[in-house]
Amino acid sequence: MITPEEFRALLDSPEGSRVEFKAASGGFHFDDLVKYCVALANEGGGRVVLGVTDGRPRRVVGTRAFPEPGHTEAGLFERLGHRVTIDEHRHEGRRVVIVHGRGEGNHQSCALVSGRPKPNSTQ
Repeated sequence: MITPEEFRALLDSPEGSRVEFKAASGGFHFDDLVKYCVALANEGGGRVVLGVTDGRPRRVVGTRAFPEPGHTEAGLFERLGHRVTIDEHRHEGRRVVIVHGRGEGNHQSCALVSGRPKPNSTQ
């Protein structure tokens, strides 16, 4: 769970290899989320924040994407072979979904093979 202070700091973060902001107000395609999670794993971890514009100043627009985070986590585990956590956060009454990719200490990368991610252990 992310605190309001952590969320405000996240909004101030520059978009890059460790954080990606997507408005996704109407939803977000699962296969696109899989690709972002692969990229995060290969960068050592990071976050995809759905419901927030990527341009500055950032605006929280809210999202209807992935209404059942546990189901989405299970689907990501099935596709990626490692755990990805998802937090729901409310900011001024708007729903934000924060997808946490694997961290730096997890020496595992992913590669896309025939359009499907395949985990590769680097230990």
